[in-house]
Amino acid sequence: MARFLDRSRIVAAPGWSRWGFLLSALGVATRQYWLVVLGYGVVGGIGLGIGYISPVSTLIKWFPDRPGMATGIAIMGFGGGALIASPWSAQMLESFGTTTNGIVTTFLVHGVVYAAFMTMGVLLVRVPAEGWSPPGWTRPVVAARPLITDADVSARNAIRTPQFYCLWVAA
Repeated sequence: MARFLDRSRIVAAPGWSRWGFLLSALGVATRQYWLVVLGYGVVGGIGLGIGYISPVSTLIKWFPDRPGMATGIAIMGFGGGALIASPWSAQMLESFGTTTNGIVTTFLVHGVVYAAFMTMGVLLVRVPAEGWSPPGWTRPVVAARPLITDADVSARNAIRTPQFYCLWVAA
C-alpha cells in the first residue's frame, strides 16, 4: 500500500470524494437512502482518507528536514477546508432549499467544485526525484533500532490482527 500511496497522482486522480457526492445526489434524487450512505459515507470516507494521506506523504518528501512542519501545515489546510465547507454547505442549502431538489443540487455543486479543485491538485502535485534533498541538508544517520515485533506488518497481515480491528473501531 505504501508503494501505491507514493504515486500521489494515481491515488488522487479518481477523486473519490467527488464520486461520493455525486452518488449521494443520485441517492437523494431516487430516494434510496442506502445510496446516500454508500456515497457520502463509504466512497466519500475512502476519498477523504486517500485524499488526506497522499499530499501529506508527498509534503514529507519535499521537506525531509522539517517533516513535522510539513505535516502540520497539511493538517491545518485539511481543517481549513472543513472551516470553509461547513458554512458554504449551509449557505447552499439556504439558497437551494432543503427540499429533495435543493439537497440534490447541493450535492451536485459539491461534487463539481471538489472535482475542479482535485483536478488542479492532481495536475500540480509532484513527488521529488529519488534521492532529492534540500540544499545543504544531509540525511542524518540513525542507528537501526530493533522492532518491537518480529511479525511482518504488511497490509494483508495487518487486517488479520485483533489490534487492527480495535484501532478501526476506535477511529
